Amino acid sequence: MQQTWSSVSSMRFFSSPQRVEWTLIGGLMLLAFAIRMIGIDHSSLWTDEGYSLWFSRQPIADLWGPIARNEYNPTLYYILLNLWTDMFGESKVAIRSLSTVINVLALPFVYFTARWAIAGPKSQLLAVLSAGLFALAFEEILFAQEARTYCLCVLAIAMAAAGSTKIISLAMSGPTKTEPMPVWPFVLLGAGCALAMWSHYTTAIFIAVIGLFHAGLLLARWRTHVELFRNYVVAAVVFLGLGGRSLWIFAAYALPASGDFWITVPTLPDLIDASTMLFGGAFALESWSADIIMRTLLFAPWPLIGTYAAWRTGDPATRINLAFLISVSVGAFILFLAVTYLGKPVFLQRVVLPVQIGWIVLCAMAVLAFESQRFSRIAAGLLVTAFAISSVRYLQNIDFIAPKEPWQTAVEMIAEQAGPGETIHVTASGEVLTRYYVERLVRDDLIVRPMTGSMRVPPARPAFSKDEILYIERPGDAAVAELAKQLSETRPAWLLVRNPHSNLWQPAFGVMSGYTVEETMLHPGPLGLYRISDADGSGTQIAEGAP
Repeated sequence: MQQTWSSVSSMRFFSSPQRVEWTLIGGLMLLAFAIRMIGIDHSSLWTDEGYSLWFSRQPIADLWGPIARNEYNPTLYYILLNLWTDMFGESKVAIRSLSTVINVLALPFVYFTARWAIAGPKSQLLAVLSAGLFALAFEEILFAQEARTYCLCVLAIAMAAAGSTKIISLAMSGPTKTEPMPVWPFVLLGAGCALAMWSHYTTAIFIAVIGLFHAGLLLARWRTHVELFRNYVVAAVVFLGLGGRSLWIFAAYALPASGDFWITVPTLPDLIDASTMLFGGAFALESWSADIIMRTLLFAPWPLIGTYAAWRTGDPATRINLAFLISVSVGAFILFLAVTYLGKPVFLQRVVLPVQIGWIVLCAMAVLAFESQRFSRIAAGLLVTAFAISSVRYLQNIDFIAPKEPWQTAVEMIAEQAGPGETIHVTASGEVLTRYYVERLVRDDLIVRPMTGSMRVPPARPAFSKDEILYIERPGDAAVAELAKQLSETRPAWLLVRNPHSNLWQPAFGVMSGYTVEETMLHPGPLGLYRISDADGSGTQIAEGAP
């Protein structure tokens, strides 16, 4: 009996070193979560977050069905937000904290991506440093504070990257008869790629880069590792099993309709700004040029040193992993640009966010350049300091570095000035956030009226039909006539629209020309706030500026 108890008590889920490792990972996750919660409710929800809020309020059956076939973004994030807000409510912190948690969940995969990328005594130092830099990375903090799907993309590619570095290490080692190649890294690879497709359809570019790399690895190593082919079949089955429906929606609905998508080709300044943020940080300097120079000086040397140091080891597995990390970061970035400039625009700073996974590990590899433990620690300290300075500057200057459309400020201005029962005319998408803030300002007497109709769940039939879409932004003749009728019956009234100087709004302004109109422009956006009063034919602009 005693022997049986001893054998049972000796069984542990983790050995002592593993417990230490997971305790360290847990501590870094708590640090990352704490940093991302700083100022998370500082800025107003903006239009895209309003869409997330509206989608999260829809039945899961609709999110899985008709909405999935009429929305450009995959609906998994909205389903998760639906469940999340059921538990935690709809405060700004609650709505945004789902992204925070998802982003923090990516940290262990960044850790193991680095851990498995190299062999030797410095692998754990590299892993800890990579996870620490991820916790401090400015762009990760920025999008972890936004109720959109981009952090789900980061988690997905981090899973695929971790599986990939482990597979490469296994494939480059000599085969053994006693220990067959484990299948779980291939399951992780397939699950990560499937989650990527459910996160955002542009992740197909990341999946293409990762897939091509593994195809090359299979061709090069299948003779020495006969299990490779079988395990890659498992990865493919997992990918198709978990992500097959998303692939079908992408191919059948999203891709054919993407010709009308709004993304534009970035200008050279936009590209410089985005790339130096993605592969660096931001410092909120008054001079944009000085900020770009600072980003370049503080961040550009590290991945170059890291690439040199990893290559210098001479270890084949490390070199192949190095090539993978370069492919999934710099290679994917270049492919996004190639598709954007040669085909269809797909480049947005936020959809390219997963390039940071490979780039962060490349930066951390700079510590491999030093034989001395002392100099390795100095290099690690300098790296952490550079990342921390950028993050602190962001948290101190959120409105300057990443300004959000001031819907909250606009509604607060209306609530302060409006009399009982006044009407706020908005667009379909603006209705969500206007109602959200009116309710929280306890102005139930105010009437919110969408002039282009409310957002609605479309019928299950034609996907992406121009007549059956989720919301209408363009005020057609019927909407303008209805606005004229309402203004003739109720004044004072308010009009709140995004990008009001667009030609789309000229018919509505034509109706307003017969009234006294007080205009306030709020930036960014801009949001146009108009108070419409007596019909005396005059108009007055009272303010313009940022909140």
